[in-house]
Amino acid sequence: MNTPYWPSNRTMVVFAICLVMATVLWFLNALSKDYTTTISHPVHYVDLPRNKFIINNPPEKLNLKISAHGFALLRYKMGTSFVPLTINVEKLTATTAQVTNGLYIISADNIRGEINAQLNSELQLLDISPGVFTISFDSLEVRQLPVAPGVQFHFKAGFGLSSAVAFTPSRVTVSGPLHALEATDTIYTAPKAYKNLESSFSQEIPLVIPQQLIVEPGTVLMSVPIDEFTEKNLRVPVWVDHQPENIRVRLFPNEVEMSFKVALSKYSRIRAEDISLYVSWEDIELKKPQLEVKVHKLPLGITGLKITPGYVEYLIEEE
Repeated sequence: MNTPYWPSNRTMVVFAICLVMATVLWFLNALSKDYTTTISHPVHYVDLPRNKFIINNPPEKLNLKISAHGFALLRYKMGTSFVPLTINVEKLTATTAQVTNGLYIISADNIRGEINAQLNSELQLLDISPGVFTISFDSLEVRQLPVAPGVQFHFKAGFGLSSAVAFTPSRVTVSGPLHALEATDTIYTAPKAYKNLESSFSQEIPLVIPQQLIVEPGTVLMSVPIDEFTEKNLRVPVWVDHQPENIRVRLFPNEVEMSFKVALSKYSRIRAEDISLYVSWEDIELKKPQLEVKVHKLPLGITGLKITPGYVEYLIEEE
């Protein structure tokens, strides 16, 4: 019986070296030849016309058909293929006629020179696709818009906001296309829920940035005034709104009881003189049997308002 032949370790090493050398020589030979290939290259649009804003989506990548030696292509792909090419929009639109107001149709021939100047000199640019694309502008407007809370507050029993939530700054600078600004009148904070609140606090909070707009600053300081609330009762007189001078109206009763909740820190400062209640002369003209008591003026921070009675009777006396 014959014993199988196994190559020695030395033979295997020699074979491996020869295989590697042959592969390297083949690779070097392949790289020395000329090739034509297409590369998808990112582009970046810079130097927009003054006070203009791109509102459509011009291509983020251009397909460049190029010819070069294999070595040049390898160096290009390994070194700079992910560095965006820049397109000077102001210069481009200055030499391109508008189709309509703010709309330009760009031919690849118009940017060939600019693209070619940014490529390695070893590469020959043969073609660019898409061959045609559009750039559309809108006027860049700037406005000051108020900030409003987009948050939710949940308080411990007996606690609440003692006054309105404040923001610093209270207004922010918003810039962008005119159509986007006209659809926006307020900038809101990021949504967030706060629970079991019982004391005032301040916190930086980001803003929600609407699409196509730029907001500066992107965050604001939110100040939330919180206090414990208690109930207060006052008797307040009622007057007649738009009452003619030659007519006297008697109300029954002419004072009503008001009960409401107010922050402890403001309890002593709320007086009957700070509150104004009225009934409408229009309701009298409509010959309503009773007149609803309405609020004309009320101090900030009052919640849970109750008026007793909510309707009063009246008697008209002509002079």
